[in-house]
Amino acid sequence: MNTQIIPANEESIIEAARLLNEGRLVGLPTETVYGLGASIEIESAIQSVFKVKERPSYDPLIVHIPWESNQDLESLKQWVNLDGFSKKRKQQIYSLTSVFWPGPLTLVLPKNETISDSITSGLPTIALRSPSHPDFQKLLKKVPKGVAAPSANRFGKISPTRASHVLQELDGKIQMILDGGPCDIGIESTILLVTENELKILRKGEILPHQIEEQVNETLLIDTTSTSKPQAPGQLEQHYAPEKPFYLLPESLSNMSSSQKTKIKDLISDSVDQVGILTFEENPHLVESELSHLIERMITSYSLTENTSTQELYLGFRTLDDSEVDLILCEPCPSYFRNTESIMDRIQRATQKI
Repeated sequence: MNTQIIPANEESIIEAARLLNEGRLVGLPTETVYGLGASIEIESAIQSVFKVKERPSYDPLIVHIPWESNQDLESLKQWVNLDGFSKKRKQQIYSLTSVFWPGPLTLVLPKNETISDSITSGLPTIALRSPSHPDFQKLLKKVPKGVAAPSANRFGKISPTRASHVLQELDGKIQMILDGGPCDIGIESTILLVTENELKILRKGEILPHQIEEQVNETLLIDTTSTSKPQAPGQLEQHYAPEKPFYLLPESLSNMSSSQKTKIKDLISDSVDQVGILTFEENPHLVESELSHLIERMITSYSLTENTSTQELYLGFRTLDDSEVDLILCEPCPSYFRNTESIMDRIQRATQKI
């Protein structure tokens, strides 16, 4: 199969919708990461998503739906069953969809019985969101029942934030990638489990807990611990990982103790010629110089700032992974960044233990 990257425009969006409605898979741009889209109405297409991604069947998919701000909750009934919820809980759901949809918040809700178990991995809940990317919204008007779209990469590997990344991951496995430009956010959506008794964060993302709490006037539970039986995507212990060995440093290089630096030196075997480092320092050349002095190897760095830390996190992973380095070191994200916890969640799931 010849995989083509096609710039998003009115004609290509119509073509992407046609392919989806025929049961084909399409690479799609969202504001978070690129998704591998399939119509939720076609069971064979859903099965193809798992096959193409090499994704285990126990890891549920997120369904992307068309939505407009302040849309009535009645619109959700084709996907979810809210009959067991109190008036208060329904009002909270309405507040969340009014403020954060379209956008990077996924709600896990009791599913409508018509939703395929393949999508939900047999769970009684469905993960639902409406993406804010304008090209995806235009597409959803032509596939209104919804599009299941996990990240468009091989399972457990680096999430794609450019159309070229999707091609790198899935070339020859899908027919079309709709190019909507670089993803504005660059990490996956926040996932919130909604039951009558609790509101629980299952995956951290762009929408922060305090932003949700302000809308629902309720303290959230947070449980993003790794599990072999996920209720939502992104809960497995190993995820987002480069192909090359990837190690999280205990501190920024400049703050590491002598014993910590000794462990890093011991990590670098004689077969390692070049080392990459993902740093959050504004001057990466200082980090390169210090690390080169420590381990006496060629160093390649990729620097993230507070403004680019989410948007370019996976780009940094991929750039170093595609370079000539033999292994990658990563400094911790500074605690004062706006979204440190979400960034560190991705880094820690990608890392190997030192």
